Amino acid sequence: MTENERKALVRISRLLDYPGPEFFAAIPEMRADIRANVEGEEAAVLAAFLDALTALGPQAAQEAYVRVFDHDPQASLYLAWHRYGNDRGQGRAMAALNGLYRVAGFEPLPGVLPDYLPRVLEFLSVCEDWAAEALFDGFGPELAALAKRLDSLDCAQAPLVHLALKGPKRDWPERFKPRAHDPTRRPMAAPEPEFNPATHPAMDPGRFV
Repeated sequence: MTENERKALVRISRLLDYPGPEFFAAIPEMRADIRANVEGEEAAVLAAFLDALTALGPQAAQEAYVRVFDHDPQASLYLAWHRYGNDRGQGRAMAALNGLYRVAGFEPLPGVLPDYLPRVLEFLSVCEDWAAEALFDGFGPELAALAKRLDSLDCAQAPLVHLALKGPKRDWPERFKPRAHDPTRRPMAAPEPEFNPATHPAMDPGRFV
């Protein structure tokens, strides 16, 4: 990913949060940042998104956000759900993802699940390429499916997700292809060894299987 693409991930992570009062109060600041620091496609996508939310107003924007991200499981911003559902493998994936964060020098935040997409984008904005590839090996197909689902819902946030994935899809296209066979797609998968940063210092691809 380019440096500009990494910076875009930080902005997108902020825009994907719940559009509460603090979000709307910060819109002038976000617009100023876009005008001063962003160009081309990114500037157009981010400005159009803020225009759409401003036109909706706080109440309608919040209702739309809840309707999509809280009431439609296929649109959840929590990536582990898309691969594991309610399987207990979801817990192991969380532990592995926190392990990846720590090995890559990115401390998990208390109270924030590591698979929450805005948090994932913050990580991708600063991590080394090996760590990004490991994450996409675990959740690339799910991210691609999420983007398609948001498109189908005509969701205002859909262009943001597509923009976030543009660089990663170019750099690691194989990681976003649907899996021919995913052993995690079964109820109550058999326990697997926990991720151990001491024995896997480079976080090899496949840690989320």
